[in-house]
Amino acid sequence: MARIAKRITRRQVEQAVRGKLLIRHRVTGEPTRGRMSDGDNLYLALWPNGHASWVFNKMVAGKRVEVVLGEVRKLGADAGSDDPAKIAAASLAKARELAAEKQAQINDGVRLSQLKKAKQSKVVAATYTFDDMAAVYEKQKGPFSPKRQNETKRLVAALKAAAPEVEDVRDFTKAHARLWQDTRKDQVSAESVERENNVIKSMFSIYFTESDIEQPNPFVGLKMPERNATGSAMSKRVPLTIEEIRAIRKEIYDGSRAKEVGEIWDVLTLTGARGAEVQGLRVQDVHLDADIPHISITPTDDRGVKTAGSVRLVPLYGAGLEAARNALKRNESTGYLFGKEGQAPYGNVSMKLMNHLRKHVTDERKVVHSLRHSIVDLFREHDVPAVVAAPFTGHVSNDVADRVYGSPEKQLVRTHNAVKSMVVSRMWWKLPGGSLRACEAGSDQAARSSGIGWRG
Repeated sequence: MARIAKRITRRQVEQAVRGKLLIRHRVTGEPTRGRMSDGDNLYLALWPNGHASWVFNKMVAGKRVEVVLGEVRKLGADAGSDDPAKIAAASLAKARELAAEKQAQINDGVRLSQLKKAKQSKVVAATYTFDDMAAVYEKQKGPFSPKRQNETKRLVAALKAAAPEVEDVRDFTKAHARLWQDTRKDQVSAESVERENNVIKSMFSIYFTESDIEQPNPFVGLKMPERNATGSAMSKRVPLTIEEIRAIRKEIYDGSRAKEVGEIWDVLTLTGARGAEVQGLRVQDVHLDADIPHISITPTDDRGVKTAGSVRLVPLYGAGLEAARNALKRNESTGYLFGKEGQAPYGNVSMKLMNHLRKHVTDERKVVHSLRHSIVDLFREHDVPAVVAAPFTGHVSNDVADRVYGSPEKQLVRTHNAVKSMVVSRMWWKLPGGSLRACEAGSDQAARSSGIGWRG
């Protein structure tokens, strides 16, 4: 069933005549470029500065025809009056008349070049570009970290490569999407193709909505390549053993010039957080004097978060708490918990950690991110419920009430109580560290009971 467009009213056109009809960005609330549909391929194009023009827009023989019919006030000149209401009524009537003429010309087989006959008309180039789509996507989902910005640029480049003849995203078809998929599945895993498809699908969906483009998303319903049963996500990354964690830690502290590299390792070990979440912590994200010492993981101008569930408060214990205390004393004036290491791209820090890790672990499935898998395995072993484990690790909870209701502070207390009990019940966290002091207030008893922060 065809979608029936809501017609533009005379009052709305009057606002456009006055320069007060604006479209605002759904996230920032700032005026943005957009258009309103009057039906029958007639649109009122609006700009942030209040400018408004009538546009005829239609697909003809596989090509998009976009004709500017005229500026709103000029098309209302026949009103013979300075009254905005009368100008608006005349402008609306004239625009509908011109749109009907263009439609009739197309029906009669008139060529695109001949649509310029009306003095006030001109055929304009497409403005809905891939780069514009990427910019709108980032505004909607951002702020993006440099890493995510580069990923978005790479995805846009892949789209352009799949359809080099396409300049307007509205002309990107499902056939182009399949060509993109065929190219990517020869380059990366099926899991990566599916992940990239979901991101691009979101880009198109947001852009079409924000730009009032009424056409199918070419990436919706695209069949994904089958995953290799032997290459599941769980088999690609496996946990590090406690013996490996200890050996790598000793290697880092003995061989790294920057103490911060070892301290990042300790915080990662004791929190199971993602590498970039910890490495880029600002001083204001660290709360060591709270009743429950913790870090606050939240998006910043330099660092985004993977999902909404990634925004969380994570308690600190033992060697992780000690590392945070030491790093804060040295680097508080820099604004970053880990000083220069915290300001550098995470890839630089990750490479340093991996260089130390590979001296003791040759299994390619074991990487820095494996510390996160080690935490998840520990939670599973202790039957920690998902509503507690998810807020600790930053995974998305399947519990709707848990995602929507409650305060982060209450969640921190619940997580702390469950994790503390688990830590005390087993000496899993016991790490060698003659240079580490006994943990101070907040986790003293847990430390002495479990060996946290003491020589193993």
